[in-house]
Amino acid sequence: MPVLAEAVLSGAEQLSGFEGLLIDATLGGGGHSALLLERHPDLHLVGLDQDPTAREAAAERLAPFADRVQIVATNFADYTPSEPALMVLADLGVSSPQLDVAQRGFSFRLDGPLDMRMNPDGGAECAAELIDRLEENALADLIYAYGEERLSRRIARRIKADLAEHGAYAGTAALAYAIAGCYPPKARRGRIHPATRTFQALRIAVNDELKALEHLLQTAPDWLKPGGVLGIISFHSLEDRRVKTAFLTDARLERLTRKPVMASETEAEANPLIGGLAKASLGPGRKITPVRQVVRPHERQGLRPDNARALQRAAPEQHATKAQVIVRRGQEPPAAGEKSCRLAKGARACLVDATEAPIRGALVIRGKAVPF
Repeated sequence: MPVLAEAVLSGAEQLSGFEGLLIDATLGGGGHSALLLERHPDLHLVGLDQDPTAREAAAERLAPFADRVQIVATNFADYTPSEPALMVLADLGVSSPQLDVAQRGFSFRLDGPLDMRMNPDGGAECAAELIDRLEENALADLIYAYGEERLSRRIARRIKADLAEHGAYAGTAALAYAIAGCYPPKARRGRIHPATRTFQALRIAVNDELKALEHLLQTAPDWLKPGGVLGIISFHSLEDRRVKTAFLTDARLERLTRKPVMASETEAEANPLIGGLAKASLGPGRKITPVRQVVRPHERQGLRPDNARALQRAAPEQHATKAQVIVRRGQEPPAAGEKSCRLAKGARACLVDATEAPIRGALVIRGKAVPF
């Protein structure tokens, strides 16, 4: 069962009709798409993914809906729909299946080559080539910017020294070991592995993930029919800040909930991945409590009440979302959080490998607020 499945299905229920296009911008294994296609027989799907392994898995999972499914080999940043969509989903970051395959090089739990490319057939440079090409200062800046790693200078110095003295790293385990050695002994036994932030930074850089996300946030609202749903699931703070800012400042979107709606305790117990993350992020005894609050348009735009009327007059002319539901699980550390989901009459949810950066997410829905 995909993470936050109930939230995604509830978000879709807010649509005024169910006959039309669903765009899954990060198809992966097709879990959420399969649930939506099963629930709504009049939906047809365009699923986007640059990972050939993910497309194969999705094709198998979505085989019962083959006549309603089109799978496209592309990055969502390079895609333009041929028709307006009822719903757009995006699950950002690396997936659990990618982490579980050593040869992909995303995880240091399983030793593999330093690759980290979402599309290994695309011709882009891999992580090993990236760290070899960059000068020490540029590598340190990258690790700090994309991993929010406070020891970025020390780590970059160690990496470049190792490359100069010994040549390329044998694999992900060797790089992780070198990074851990940059930490004081006591700091090596924290909640996340010392290499987590650096691996996150390298993966983001190799795949140009933040640039692709910014493009999606600019274009996805225009992919939707009026009243359509946009849902984005984010993993770490760099993604989440961009998604949150877009949902708060984009005139096409309107926030209805000031605080996120958490995954229910029932879902957390049923899904081992969610349960483990919830315990790690929330701490013992803390409850997951849904919160729902309406925010008027002038408040979202930072205007005084006497300016609200002008904004409301302009709204019908915009291709705007009428509601936003934010779903988030737990708190996250500054650099890497838990997987979370945001919806703007849009929706989505996320998975994460507990050994990697924790996850964070939010769900946004166009239309009225979704009761969870």
